[in-house]
Amino acid sequence: TVGRVYKLNIELLDGRVYETKPDTLFSAGTVDSVYYNFKEVKTDTLTTYGFDVFFNSTSGMKNKYNFLWKFIGTFQADTNPELYDTLCVEARCPKPLPCSSDIVNKTTGELMNDYTPCTCCTCWYNFFNIEPLISNNQFIQNGSFTGVKAMYIAVTQWTFMYKVHAEVRQMSLSRQAFDFWKAVKAQQGAAASLFQPVTGKIVNNFVQISGPPADIEGLFFATSISSKSLFIPREAVPNQLDIPPQNLPFKNTCRALFPNSTTIKPLFWD
Repeated sequence: TVGRVYKLNIELLDGRVYETKPDTLFSAGTVDSVYYNFKEVKTDTLTTYGFDVFFNSTSGMKNKYNFLWKFIGTFQADTNPELYDTLCVEARCPKPLPCSSDIVNKTTGELMNDYTPCTCCTCWYNFFNIEPLISNNQFIQNGSFTGVKAMYIAVTQWTFMYKVHAEVRQMSLSRQAFDFWKAVKAQQGAAASLFQPVTGKIVNNFVQISGPPADIEGLFFATSISSKSLFIPREAVPNQLDIPPQNLPFKNTCRALFPNSTTIKPLFWD
């Protein structure tokens, strides 16, 4: 509930008790629009293609501009677990995975189909922004955030086998939660720089109440969320030849292709 204050209490079996500092839940405002631009990057030896995803949003509360944005991308890909094989003698012998619905006749060695649906041929994969994307004054224009870049999506034979679902979530932050994520972002930036020293320990909001002293790391915060999404279709790539071809099949379960995978079709996928 917007305006309420929340905290978390943790009791461990060894007698340790931790409690978080109270955190106020503020309004998430609204994500007004999400859009994308095709991008071509040329170097002396390589040309790559992708999409920059941007969004516009409003804060919804006067003088409250502390937000964390999360990007969630989803794409569908098909693999060929029925082609899985193993080394036998001096050749490769077919050994289709059981979930593919294909089997090998033990007498003839012939590849057969048992006519049950494949349960590991098609997966949906999620990918996220790695660096925290937090609000700052350069984004604000009269209480609005305009043209904020949420993500770059590379065009590959897998990501654009079909299409990409791009979602932006705007999450409200209290001041202490904002300071935590700001410190995380600063530390990640320092680690990538040759000239900037890595900052010190990131302060969390847990306090130990009782039990043998022991450190605890992390953050508890309360947030409301506004989100907006769209599909980037395969046809959005101006030249379809820019999508790399599927030269070699992936001869394994689709769960093994990329992390954050599921064989359950998302409700938003049509």
